[in-house]
Amino acid sequence: MNIDCGRYIIKSDPLNLWVEEKYKTKKGDEATKVVTGYAPTFELLLQNFVKRRLRSSDAETVKGFLSDLAQAERDLLDLTQKAGTKLDERTVRADD
Repeated sequence: MNIDCGRYIIKSDPLNLWVEEKYKTKKGDEATKVVTGYAPTFELLLQNFVKRRLRSSDAETVKGFLSDLAQAERDLLDLTQKAGTKLDERTVRADD
């Protein structure tokens, strides 16, 4: 599976799911980096996505951490909405 969700891509192999984030290299090329651990279910994948975002926060104040938490929530919502749309499209095509 390879679901493009804008800034993120959900990928899988026969045993695991993971999320990669797109970025530009110093040379301007597009690349991706893994931003979650490998998870056997979507539920664990999404939990891992949020946990990693919060654990990697460099906030020095409660206000800064709450801002990072709000951004993680927005990113998770965006990721799930785009993934859901892509999966719905694939389901409709499979039914045709």
